[in-house]
Amino acid sequence: MNLGANNNSNSLLCIVGPTASGKSALAVEVAERIGGEIVSCDSMQIYCGCDIVTAKATRAEREQIPHHLLDVADPSESFSAASWARLASEAIEDIEARGKTAIVCGGTGFYLRALLAPETLAVAPPNEQLRGELQAQWERDGKEVMHARLAELDCEAAVRLHPNDTHRVLRALEVALSPRAATPFELPTRSAWIWALSWPRKLLVARIDERVEAMIAAGAIEETRALVEEFGEAAPALGSVGYKQLRAHLKGELAWGEAVEAWKIATRQYAKRQMTWFRGQTRAVWLDATGTPDELVRAIWGNEDGTGA
Repeated sequence: MNLGANNNSNSLLCIVGPTASGKSALAVEVAERIGGEIVSCDSMQIYCGCDIVTAKATRAEREQIPHHLLDVADPSESFSAASWARLASEAIEDIEARGKTAIVCGGTGFYLRALLAPETLAVAPPNEQLRGELQAQWERDGKEVMHARLAELDCEAAVRLHPNDTHRVLRALEVALSPRAATPFELPTRSAWIWALSWPRKLLVARIDERVEAMIAAGAIEETRALVEEFGEAAPALGSVGYKQLRAHLKGELAWGEAVEAWKIATRQYAKRQMTWFRGQTRAVWLDATGTPDELVRAIWGNEDGTGA
């Protein structure tokens, strides 16, 4: 499966890339110039109250450009890629019906895959033979090797699952490697132009570190504490990068400096997995994110005739 599109003016416009790459700001720039609206493709920004740690668009940004699929789930809910794809498809149809351009923007690859290739959402039935083979490999190679293998096949699952969670990691590997059953639902067939932002590694690391520090200054620990008090530590929304490390600090498992550094490291690792996924699973056009906003917008949308650069 390789997502992308040929030269089709009706293709969906998608802006993707690793965390902290500036894709959200670029999407706003593009939307302003072409009369677009943004459909968030982020598995954490769907949750109400998860604002700072998820880098959710601010109220001012939402007033400037309409954003869709923010704050659509309670932090205690498990939210599937299929559920997101349904809502995203409805939002896109509504945007297009009003004569606007939908811009799908985010870094959650398996959500994008669910929208553009819904057949991949079909649930794999239990495969005892494959599970036995994977169990034997786990015992032979160890949890880190097997978790790394999962990251290559499904980076989003690898982010959600700890290497020590043997049962779920094995099941995720089983699903990733199994033939799929019939598609559980139908969505309109869509082609897509996928644009991805690329940064030199050192610059991206610096941007990630700066963003973590900005989130801390904006009240990330207070947000985490409030969410834990209201929804409990087991809430699905609180298992993601950032919340996980801050929860460890609140429980006394990590000193403050250790928690912050662990957060930065985990974010860098996630960004690396995102880039690997988008390079391997999409036919994205990669843009040098060090360019000016005007250069990036023109690369995506082109000149007045709407053709790419």
